Amino acid sequence: MELKFTTTKLERQNQEILLEMVDDRLHIVYGELFDHIISERLLSPKETSQELKRLEDLQLSSWAHEYLDESQPGEAWKLTRNDEVYQGRGAYPDNYADFIAFLDRLVPEAALVDLDAVIDAFIVCDQEMIRITPDHQLFSYKRRHGSKLATAFEIHDGELVDTILSVLNDFNADVFLASYPVSRYVSITIAQGDTFVYDYNAKDFRHLMIEIDNILDDYFEDLPIFDTKQL
Repeated sequence: MELKFTTTKLERQNQEILLEMVDDRLHIVYGELFDHIISERLLSPKETSQELKRLEDLQLSSWAHEYLDESQPGEAWKLTRNDEVYQGRGAYPDNYADFIAFLDRLVPEAALVDLDAVIDAFIVCDQEMIRITPDHQLFSYKRRHGSKLATAFEIHDGELVDTILSVLNDFNADVFLASYPVSRYVSITIAQGDTFVYDYNAKDFRHLMIEIDNILDDYFEDLPIFDTKQL
């Protein structure tokens, strides 16, 4: 199986999304195919099976090969699936939005649906760090002592991820399109690829961390994460 998708909605010339099978795993490539790869990933066999089932449910073979509405400027799009070509301008199959949502979940960095969607968030406080990856509903935690990794774990929990992101949205701060090595900061990368570093003053950062610490205390109970007394 090979599926290649392009759309003028990407607003970047020649950029495409490619899905192909490598043995029993789904290989996902985003960029100018293999000339310039922006991102790529290889799904596990279990993930591959789940995504292929979702793709099968879309019944792409039932699409007409051409959709055209000359009265609507709309986006131009093209889907090549194995040897079949489906394309359109200003007109779409009935379940086109479902297909785009399918791709958007697999390739959030292409920003097919929400250009401002958060694809990565880091909260760093001295030797501790959490990473939030909404697309995979992933919460990751690391604690370091010196150069040695002391603690690290990952949890898939969409509710926990959404709760922490909502807290970050509630705590406003100055934002910079930059990244710099400081010991306490919040960094967010959105689907367009821009990374924003939130510049909190010491008081606001402490209040933010107390709020997050309360969430984590409730979730992990006795597991010590972030010592806000040191802030």
